[in-house]
Amino acid sequence: MQIWLANLDGSGLKQVTNLADGACQPDWSPDGQRLVFVSPCSGLQDDYPGASLYLIGADGTGLVPLVTLPGGDYEPAWSPDGGQIAFTSLRDNGVPHIYLYNLADHTATRLSRPVNHERQPAWSPDGKRLAYQTTRLGEPQIWVMSADGEDAREFSTLAGGFEWMPVWSPDGSIIVFSKGNPPLLTARQFGEPLAREFPVSERVFPAEMADFSPDGWWLIFEMRKQGQIGLFRMQRNGSSLTPLLADDPYLNFHPAWRPDVSP
Repeated sequence: MQIWLANLDGSGLKQVTNLADGACQPDWSPDGQRLVFVSPCSGLQDDYPGASLYLIGADGTGLVPLVTLPGGDYEPAWSPDGGQIAFTSLRDNGVPHIYLYNLADHTATRLSRPVNHERQPAWSPDGKRLAYQTTRLGEPQIWVMSADGEDAREFSTLAGGFEWMPVWSPDGSIIVFSKGNPPLLTARQFGEPLAREFPVSERVFPAEMADFSPDGWWLIFEMRKQGQIGLFRMQRNGSSLTPLLADDPYLNFHPAWRPDVSP
């Protein structure tokens, strides 16, 4: 597996990484000039024991490994201010916990409570909060905490099955996550205690790994169809479902929508 760039119509394919052990789970820097990613990556997995985080330029140059500890670091999320990367790590006896990597001094700080399994961090657009998956109440559920790991609060409801892979809308008003079996992309308003959860589309499933377009109107995500995993996009109201790389026979996953880049 390697990381590639593509235009929304499937044209302009460019290979970014060329690592013998593979690469996946890319996430963009706020300026759209660099990526953080995971390696080794032999394919789509639930977790990545032994993996480490790397930085690379969008043109494939400037590969830099981040300082790490044994266990496995994965699911990176670059902060909106560009100074930190939240990620999941298995360094604590194989239990997934969320850490914060400071790019200025190359230190990593654990945000998770020791007794919980917590993973899949996603930054709010203002950089003040992280949405994430936790088993604090038993089954995997979406919670939100401050960027320093404090003030953790329940966000999604446990009714309807497991919940995972949260992502914020660019204006911070909505969190979308996968829920149930088969998984539906589900949306809930943030900051409104009585807000209900709504499926983005009840006809589009199983859908996972969603990411918003910079304008907040589109979602790109993984979906299994006819036994294959591919990338699709649709509007945030569930309309205009469109396959990406429709004629590509290879496995494609972990999409990340590039931030707006000036010409």
